[in-house]
Amino acid sequence: MTSARDLGRGEWLITLDDGSVWRKTDSVDVLFSARRQYPVTVRRAALGSYMMKVGDTPAFRVKRE
Repeated sequence: MTSARDLGRGEWLITLDDGSVWRKTDSVDVLFSARRQYPVTVRRAALGSYMMKVGDTPAFRVKRE
């Protein structure tokens, strides 16, 4: 993760090392700092969606921008 931007109302934009930008799309609360870099895992989930795990946070649903 190279950057994360808190958009408010639980929404985040997360930019990864490869330049891809992901938007958090579910209501799972995430607890990580936008100022730190974390290891990130993105995996394909059901029905064409994706799940992202940032550091030790629970996985949350994302879509690619």
